[in-house]
Amino acid sequence: MENTLRVVPSRQDLADAGATRFVDFTILQLNDVYDAMPVEGGRRGGLARVTTLYQQLREENPNIFSVMVGDFLAPSAIGAITADGGYHMIEALNAFGLTYATMGNHEFDVSQADLRQRILDSRFKWIVSNVKDGQGKPFAEVEERALIEFQNAKGEGVRVALIGLCTDMVKKSWLRYEEPIASAKRQVAEIGDSADVMVAMTHLPMRQDEELGATVPRLDVLLGGHEHEAATSIVGEDSTPIFKADSNARSAFVHRFRFDLDSRVTTLFSEIVNIDSSIAEEPTTAAVVKGWQDMAFNTLRAQGFDPMEVVGLAREPLNGAEADLRKQPTNLGQLVAETFLAEVPEADGAFIIAGLMRIDGVIPTGNILYIDVVRIFPVGGKLSVMRFPGGLLRSMLTAAASKVGEGGYPVLANIAPTPDGSGWTIAGQPLRDDSFYTIVYPEFPASFLALPPFKDSGVAKLYDTRSMRAILTDRLRRDLPSAS
Repeated sequence: MENTLRVVPSRQDLADAGATRFVDFTILQLNDVYDAMPVEGGRRGGLARVTTLYQQLREENPNIFSVMVGDFLAPSAIGAITADGGYHMIEALNAFGLTYATMGNHEFDVSQADLRQRILDSRFKWIVSNVKDGQGKPFAEVEERALIEFQNAKGEGVRVALIGLCTDMVKKSWLRYEEPIASAKRQVAEIGDSADVMVAMTHLPMRQDEELGATVPRLDVLLGGHEHEAATSIVGEDSTPIFKADSNARSAFVHRFRFDLDSRVTTLFSEIVNIDSSIAEEPTTAAVVKGWQDMAFNTLRAQGFDPMEVVGLAREPLNGAEADLRKQPTNLGQLVAETFLAEVPEADGAFIIAGLMRIDGVIPTGNILYIDVVRIFPVGGKLSVMRFPGGLLRSMLTAAASKVGEGGYPVLANIAPTPDGSGWTIAGQPLRDDSFYTIVYPEFPASFLALPPFKDSGVAKLYDTRSMRAILTDRLRRDLPSAS
């Protein structure tokens, strides 16, 4: 199979690619950015820092565009506090100068009306190939693809096609999806020979990205999202590369392309750039972000909460990175689960889902602020104390444990798999299908247990607790007097 793109390991290799007539262009990639502010105590991330990088890249080569590969409207602490429907992220991305975005599953956390308005508020273009509204029509101001042209100093050009694909994991009456591979094949066929380089923004699980890259060889490169941790993969007979950056702008991918006008082959050097305090904040974007941060903090104060109050002390870094939290126990996850279990003394165990915790980063050693608690639980909510029949509980635990890397992965207290992985224990004793257990469980998923197929399963809600934020804050405060 003929390769139309080859990946090289360094910028020098790009320069040495052998082309005598060529056009260079750059793509800056972000994905899964829920927080415009720096994260992890200000050490990492921050869209104002990314803006500085973008400006530096533009000075290096004006043939450049930027992409946001889905998941940026929700959820976030600012969005939850201000109930802005994701508007703060649009304002920050407008200031940043974003060029193109595609949808991710969390764009559908906001209402249909808010999503439509956020698209209209955007100064960047939304490219979404496989998602339509409930009537099967495109959302206003959303295109299925873009065709971008760049030229060299002699006026010779390259044509870059850009498509966008989104996972279908969110089911709502106002959404219709085309299967991503079928959509990509349709786009490739319709684009035909009108593009020299084909780029796909893909907010899909990596396994689906890999299938897409192997199945649709005309796609030269996949710029992905969804997993929240930086990753690369090379798939297919034509070695299609897939790139994903870290979430919350903790890193960005810089892709430098050289299109050979004679051979029609593209050479690509991609590097991941850590976004941290070594990069200065661009003032305009920083001012937009600070304005929204001030609004959120003032809203909390009006509600009787001081966002900068010290509510606890981290004696070691507390790991809330979703890439870890959604595949294995972490110290932050266990702290939360054990705190929730302690809130309900009569409970046999706590069964939380990792997707409840959205801080997606590390709380560094030192003071824990109230805003950190809000970042852990931006949506808020309570817990439900449930009475589960053992057989149903076993099935739910087993199903959750299979969701490695997903929001449904379990975070447990007093519940554990057996050493051989064949079953479960509660308080160290084998889980019995013919017994009933009192379990602390998230309020929102618990509401679905009143519906089929769970309705007549014997599960019952006993009562709801206080808010999760209040429970965790009180636990952290209790630890403060002994912190010295």
